[in-house]
Amino acid sequence: MWDSEEKEYLYLKEVKYNEEHSLFTVVNMELTRTENVDRWDVEKVQADINLNDDTLYTRTDEDYIDKYEEVLGDSMDALEDYYKH
Repeated sequence: MWDSEEKEYLYLKEVKYNEEHSLFTVVNMELTRTENVDRWDVEKVQADINLNDDTLYTRTDEDYIDKYEEVLGDSMDALEDYYKH
């Protein structure tokens, strides 16, 4: 649902993930070399990369550490309250 006053969608949750993928692909490169120079310059790199659930290796919520520390702190507080009574 669109909130016309706030100019944003209601109930829309934005989550960012860090993902690692594992795949095999062919990479085509065009290199140039100037005479009398032992250096190659990369002119063009082309690769067909298709990332999907088949290539997904790991996915971690970007805020995982912050959420973990918050939960850990809450559990420590609960334990402290438990042992005080």
